[in-house]
Amino acid sequence: MTCPARSICLAVTALALVAGSARAEDTAAPADPPPAGEVVGGIGGAKLGSGLGEWLDQYSRASLQVGADDRLGLEVVRQRHFGEAGVFLGARWERIFGERWYASLSAGGGTAGFFLPRFRTDAFLNAKWLDSKSLVTTLGLGYLRSRDVHSERSLFLGGTWYFEAPFILQVGARLTQSDPGAVRSLRGFGALTWGRSQDRYVTLRYEAGREAYQAVSAGSALVDFTSSEVSLLWRQWLGRRWGFDLQAARYSGPYWRISGAAGIFWEF
Repeated sequence: MTCPARSICLAVTALALVAGSARAEDTAAPADPPPAGEVVGGIGGAKLGSGLGEWLDQYSRASLQVGADDRLGLEVVRQRHFGEAGVFLGARWERIFGERWYASLSAGGGTAGFFLPRFRTDAFLNAKWLDSKSLVTTLGLGYLRSRDVHSERSLFLGGTWYFEAPFILQVGARLTQSDPGAVRSLRGFGALTWGRSQDRYVTLRYEAGREAYQAVSAGSALVDFTSSEVSLLWRQWLGRRWGFDLQAARYSGPYWRISGAAGIFWEF
């Protein structure tokens, strides 16, 4: 269990990273200063196979530039999975170090629900390369404590390429060890984004590999199995500072899952 709501988290994470990174790189509209903050709210749901029922999620997020080099973010996600409900609360801090380095630190946890982590934290260090700074490499470390006896430690390595044409290519891999049992799993992903800030972003993402642990009920879990997920993300600006996010995904593994999410964002 590496995310409080796997399909929703993938959508939220990918949209936030793509939108935030592209804002810093895109110069298509120099007359508009970068937004100092953003508020996003939406809903999501999923239909699961193998008699596992349905999921329902409501999420809200906010971020704010608090200085020339710092940005803070908060998120609240209410989830109902496998017949239980819980709320995930999280916070994120981003910091720029000079022209080529930036980092982020996030932490959060669930108030209830066996499927939500008791505590989770992730740290990422990013570096820009080449004269154009169009290549970004990422190193990340993560820790997760489940509501039962399980815990996870993870290492992430990734890269992002910004092309002159409106394309962004992302690749990455995460190595996770789940305890007890020292079960190791390796997953990789690739994502291609087309579009520009203040217009639209469309991202096609594919992830596959092994998962170490995933709880499906208060007393039952899947351990050391193979799965894959393909998703399509769409962020569309309807005005200079607002628009919508849409996501659709299909997960395949010990069971199948079809999911979707829709949200509204406002920049200020």
